[in-house]
Amino acid sequence: MAALRLIVIFGFPLLYVACSRSEITAPSPPPRSSPSITSDEYSVLAALMDSLLGRTSVDIIVLYDSTDSGVFLGSTDSALTVTLAYVSQNFPELESETVMDYKAKNLEHAYIDDPKKVYTSCLRASQTDKVFPSCQVSRVGLAADGEQALVYVGMSWAPLAGGGAYYLLSRINGSWIVIRSVGTWIS
Repeated sequence: MAALRLIVIFGFPLLYVACSRSEITAPSPPPRSSPSITSDEYSVLAALMDSLLGRTSVDIIVLYDSTDSGVFLGSTDSALTVTLAYVSQNFPELESETVMDYKAKNLEHAYIDDPKKVYTSCLRASQTDKVFPSCQVSRVGLAADGEQALVYVGMSWAPLAGGGAYYLLSRINGSWIVIRSVGTWIS
């Protein structure tokens, strides 16, 4: 009975506050002079997003204007290193050069110049009042031979409904195919 009282006293007010935020804003985009996403990276992102959303009933998705490494803002370089070690443990076929390329590209945010290159039904976050569903992607870590890719995708469907995961893709017969994924957060 005491537990129920605690839930009523603390749980419901916290749930109300969390679900009733009146203003949710996207992070401001980096300057357009920030690092650019390459055409190879856009190819990987488009294949991944089509794999994730192509069979859903999502009409439109809001894409943040900049990339995100999958490690929370304000985290240190060592936090990304620890996260990538966790990802590597879960992807036995992940090549170390793919991880190194991912880390090097994701030390800073990059501007996404054309969201339609990522997913055909995208709106740029800075150009809409629509907040959900929303998506943030990382730069793509590529193996030197261009046959393996590592990507982070974070998606939110509502204020407390979302998740983030890393995806390992391989180029098979010229097409990017998702081989594995590992979640890193969920709400």
